Amino acid sequence: VAEPGHTIREQDPSYGFLAPAFLPRYLRSARDSAVRMVDPQLLSAVAKVPAWLGGHVSLDRVQRARRRGEQWAGQVTEETFGEADVLLTPALATPADPAANFKPARPVATAYRSLQRTAYTTAWNIAGFPAASVPAGFTSEGLPLAVQLVALPGRERTLLSLAGQLQRAS
Repeated sequence: VAEPGHTIREQDPSYGFLAPAFLPRYLRSARDSAVRMVDPQLLSAVAKVPAWLGGHVSLDRVQRARRRGEQWAGQVTEETFGEADVLLTPALATPADPAANFKPARPVATAYRSLQRTAYTTAWNIAGFPAASVPAGFTSEGLPLAVQLVALPGRERTLLSLAGQLQRAS
């Protein structure tokens, strides 16, 4: 429902294939975080795999991934925010899984499921755009749902104001 002063229109941004802009940065970050730990052996099995893989990602590859993300951000700025101040998306591509579905003995499968589920949030992290997740009810099984609000850099005040309005309305 549109509040006074808000105009709502449907849009379908082109996300494309963003894994090359995200995975090198994510894996290298996992590796860099792990080596700064006092005792890296305390990492869980789920965290050890990305940290190990990140050790095989060069800093040059991370830079190329950043440039790819910047290119996508420029493209999506014109396409998506030409006539909009804020974009509303699902926070997750599917409803949340019960915690029991995350198996420490299967770290690669768990990471893959998480990557698929977080596609909407990942895209805007790659772009470097401010975003906020706002609770949006529950599934029939009682699992939480949320929406994500995204704005252009520098528009954080608008983003947070709208997030507050949605939170109060729900």
